[in-house]
Amino acid sequence: MPVAKICRRTIVQDTLSKLIATLDAVEGITWAVELITDPQYYILQSVLDPNGGNRRVDLQLWIRRDPFQITAVRVLESLQPAERIPEVQILDSAKAKQLALPTADGRSSAIIWKTKLRGLQYRDNATVLNIEKSITADFVGFGEQGGKNLFKKKTYLNYFNFDNMRYQNVYGQGPLDDREPLYHSEPYFLEVDSLPGYRSQIATFIDNYSQVCIDLGVSDQTAIRVATRFNTFHGIFVAGDSIQEVIQLYTSVVGKPRLKPRYVLGYHQGCYGYDNQDMVLDCINQYRASGFPIDGMHIDVDMQDDYRTFTIDTRPGHFPNPKEMFATLRLLGIKCSTNITPYINSVPSDSYATLNEGLANNYFLVDERDRDPAAPDAEDQRYLEYATGSTYFTAPITDKPPYFEPDKYNFSEVFDSGKPFHGGVFYGWGNGHPGHYPNLNNPEVRDWWGEQYKHLYESGLDFVWQDMTSPCIAEQFGDMKS
Repeated sequence: MPVAKICRRTIVQDTLSKLIATLDAVEGITWAVELITDPQYYILQSVLDPNGGNRRVDLQLWIRRDPFQITAVRVLESLQPAERIPEVQILDSAKAKQLALPTADGRSSAIIWKTKLRGLQYRDNATVLNIEKSITADFVGFGEQGGKNLFKKKTYLNYFNFDNMRYQNVYGQGPLDDREPLYHSEPYFLEVDSLPGYRSQIATFIDNYSQVCIDLGVSDQTAIRVATRFNTFHGIFVAGDSIQEVIQLYTSVVGKPRLKPRYVLGYHQGCYGYDNQDMVLDCINQYRASGFPIDGMHIDVDMQDDYRTFTIDTRPGHFPNPKEMFATLRLLGIKCSTNITPYINSVPSDSYATLNEGLANNYFLVDERDRDPAAPDAEDQRYLEYATGSTYFTAPITDKPPYFEPDKYNFSEVFDSGKPFHGGVFYGWGNGHPGHYPNLNNPEVRDWWGEQYKHLYESGLDFVWQDMTSPCIAEQFGDMKS
């Protein structure tokens, strides 16, 4: 793993290797990965200035052939390490010089991370990485998961995007359960105090958009087991002397967040149900009358024209003059936002340009499936759902959300047809509509999607909250009521 300097701007590239090469060029860093072979080990090492006068080996991965094991070694400021590092079996003077890590008083080579023996296992599409777990380590991070403790030692975490409104649908124990998946899937965590007395911190990010599970010492108190359900196993592991350095290195690869405007740190009000501008203004006036400071107001889908993303319901009694409302809120010191959901109401409408342009230009995700041989046809399909610790199934050929306006589409005609995927949102009590989803993997669609915000900002909206990006889908249209 290379050690990179801080990148001062966010750069997006198609591949991680291209991104790293770009960052290196921006920062003027020259480094290489060297491979040294031995009867027992493959040794990969990151070397700064490999052919210059300032050559320095920063990190080594010792990959043992049999039994398979990966061990990471770097130089730490510490007392002498407690565990002996690996040694090659055949070593000539040239290899010894090539493998030399720079040591000094108070600094010596030490193992900072390693897998268990035979620590990488896979079967079909699933992969499990089994890592040695320090008994002294604490773990922090893990994204938006349930749980009651900031630091974790022994727990299980389950990642899949899920509209878990009551924070108890999967395991039934409520939001204090570490296992309970919430709206986000960010399998990123920091390992701290794993080597007491050493300046060594490690971050782990599992870059996989399928289901990810982390067993933190539950089945084996000496192991961290990380499993991915589908796709390739891609892990980013970052080592540094301090938490600050680790975060700087990690964000130089994935990108750094912009500095937020000051008003986002203030108190904000948001609630489902503000379906007219008088309710919005009355809410803010009550805050001001009570002397309670407030800086932001968030209006939910109630502001939309019949759940049409990017629209405003300008009918009398709703939001007939949005420019005036936003201007009034701004005079009261309030920044206003609304939510944008990556879903487009598919109920035909001549006035809904976003729907009509998306259909005309093939901008929506299409229904193309890898069919299970055990369930190849439309009538065989079942979707897995969770409900307070139990599971059940829906059958899309017969089950439809109980909308006020019934959804009369024929699932058999859409199933694996290449037509726009037929999904939809359901907010309960009959509210919601069927719809399509933008193919945001397509750069042209991303540009078009960005243009859809223009009307809202020209009307005076200050900022947007990106909502239900899981994506939002009623349980009759897909697994896990995402």
